[in-house]
Amino acid sequence: MAQMDRLEPAGDGCMVVKRVITHSGPAHSDEFLAVSILLYRFKGAEVVRVPDFPGEPEDGEVVVDVGRRYDGRRFFDHHHDGDLPCSFILVLRDFFQVDVESLPNEFK
Repeated sequence: MAQMDRLEPAGDGCMVVKRVITHSGPAHSDEFLAVSILLYRFKGAEVVRVPDFPGEPEDGEVVVDVGRRYDGRRFFDHHHDGDLPCSFILVLRDFFQVDVESLPNEFK
């Protein structure tokens, strides 16, 4: 598993994030941290804030904390499933393969 100081995308590493889509309205620490870590890795990515995201993302788009879907690759929302951790943890775990079990309990 990757460590926090050496984040690499999961899988084949071919995905390049050009746009991060998240919810509009007040920001919360959950999507703020998820979006921030994606922007850290993909310096040229833009952030788009929308009220909802019912569609399909285009190539290079990742949907965070909106859309009521989670697939571990392009959708990282947790609001539809109470058993899922917050979007930040989903992004760390699935997009960057961080061992989230080793994180302090405050992050879980």
